[in-house]
Amino acid sequence: YDATAPESTCTLNSLTDTEILLNYNVVDSNPIVEVQLWYRLAFGDWAMFPKKGSGSSGLFTFVPLLGDGTYEFYTVAIDAAGNVEPPAGLPDVLSIYFDVKAPQSHCTAPAIATFNEIQVGFHVVEMNNGVKEVKLFERFNDGDWEYTGLSRHGNDQGVFNVRLYDGDGTYGFYTIAEDYVGNVEDAPDTPDAVVLLDREAPVSSCSSDPIASSAVISIAYEAQDAVSGVNRTKLFSSYNGAKFTDTGLVGYERSGTFSFEANSGDGEYA
Repeated sequence: YDATAPESTCTLNSLTDTEILLNYNVVDSNPIVEVQLWYRLAFGDWAMFPKKGSGSSGLFTFVPLLGDGTYEFYTVAIDAAGNVEPPAGLPDVLSIYFDVKAPQSHCTAPAIATFNEIQVGFHVVEMNNGVKEVKLFERFNDGDWEYTGLSRHGNDQGVFNVRLYDGDGTYGFYTIAEDYVGNVEDAPDTPDAVVLLDREAPVSSCSSDPIASSAVISIAYEAQDAVSGVNRTKLFSSYNGAKFTDTGLVGYERSGTFSFEANSGDGEYA
């Protein structure tokens, strides 16, 4: 005759992206015909896992169908004499946080740079397990994406100091974040930030007839910029060899004509 209930415990074996693996062990003088795994999420109601074990030791592969959150576990064993272990007063396994959601990151940078050293800021949203690493990726013009070799560890925000090695043109950037349980963010379809590096000043020229009989002189101009394009062109003038001053005339096309008023009277205008 045996009226003594078995005693069981469960312990965490490991976590994967989709499962929680739990070992169990049972102490009893009789064979163990059934081992039940009980669980709860976020201190809610206890429920029995559908799959059952048997024998004095084994492994449960628990699939957290209720989603991410804090899980707790205990086991109940039944021996061959029909003795049923009472539910545990406290869980055997406390507060396993299951997390399959990857962190989300974003980076920012200046739209236009005139020097080949810039700062790229980043920010990561990771609510559960913390940010393990953030990596910065880059591409030049329409080339391939490449890892810059720059990373930050343990920070959910910060700055990368980036040197732009490929010359003037368009640089795209994005970040990839990883949390402490191995969830890695997917690469975005489009860059988080786009930077136009333009270190060369535009080139402009103007011309007019050498002699004018009217106080209003037509000045033709043309401007060029191979990288970022021409924003505007200003006209400066000099009277009889004096210092050049801004006429206030502005052109917004790559080429055009200024109507310059020679208000200083007859003489040489440049």
